[in-house]
Amino acid sequence: MMQLANPLNYYNSNSYAFTWELGRKLTGASVNGNTLAFTYDDNGIRTSKTVNGVEHIYNVSDFSQFYAFESADVSTVVVMAKSISVETIKAVKFDSNYDIKGSEIVEKALIEPFDNISLCLSNDFDTLYKILKNEKLGDSFDISGAATVSETYEIAKLVEDIKDADSNKYFKFINTGIIDKFTSLWGQDIMTYVKVKYEYPVVKKEALLKAFPKRYAQAVSPKLITTGIRYLEVYGDFTGEYLAAKSTEIITAKKDVDIKTILPILNSTVVFYFIKEAYSGLAMGGGITFSPDNLSKIPLPKLNAENVAKLNRLSMRYSQSFDLDLQDELDEYIYKLYRLDDKDIDVLEKFKVASKRKR
Repeated sequence: MMQLANPLNYYNSNSYAFTWELGRKLTGASVNGNTLAFTYDDNGIRTSKTVNGVEHIYNVSDFSQFYAFESADVSTVVVMAKSISVETIKAVKFDSNYDIKGSEIVEKALIEPFDNISLCLSNDFDTLYKILKNEKLGDSFDISGAATVSETYEIAKLVEDIKDADSNKYFKFINTGIIDKFTSLWGQDIMTYVKVKYEYPVVKKEALLKAFPKRYAQAVSPKLITTGIRYLEVYGDFTGEYLAAKSTEIITAKKDVDIKTILPILNSTVVFYFIKEAYSGLAMGGGITFSPDNLSKIPLPKLNAENVAKLNRLSMRYSQSFDLDLQDELDEYIYKLYRLDDKDIDVLEKFKVASKRKR
């Protein structure tokens, strides 16, 4: 009697043995001593292959646009905790309706040097990859947190509210909430620190030196102060006027470089695009928390003496006055430094428009 079904054994110069599930799912195979196993999702789509014990993951899926627990407003988290050996990675993106909105296949060799699987979730990997192939911020600059958790509460005891404090005796105190691009909003916006609101927050230098000599040394140094979450905005404290609060990150030069040179670059659309694309896997509810680790990986373009001089001039000019109308002027110059073509610029301009709508 003839039986119609998937073959269990087959010989064609090589010996094959197969195992099946639900009639059509190939779950295992043996070929001349090599063993293969396959897994599938609930829709019957193959998700992985294991060859002689080495697992190959087919997909990385981006679920950041919908929520596991809607009432908690928390994005789904997908954790991969096993080493993979593959040549390509397929990134699948889902929209808020749980439908697949697109996918992209990325060569593993391209992202491996950056040790960041989130890169394959980029919407425009070619543009991102071109930006990535540059020296990193951490090669020439130190990035550190402004304070530890324990220091936060101790420093809170030192904060005073004084409008016209003597700058020789007091540091102005600043956190994420009163930092804009190139601009400190100290004295213009109310600052909240450890649930207390201040109009003119200051910390006495003598008291800080006695309690936290490391933070004192940090405060008197020329530095860049960054916001801590969501939108990267960087202020240049070139004269050591400010003490930065825990919610910020601090950038100082570790080589013979001027921090003014990189301030316009860090406030550009190129850098914000890099962070959003490269670290989308860290985003919860649309916000990325900035840290010394991810900031240190920001790519910086190769600069000549003319570039450095112009960036320093822009830094001083924009620190006097900057608004969103000047962002286009800044970005046009930064695009040239990264050697981006028209296609790349189109990607970044669309990203900039979309980012403005979300703010």
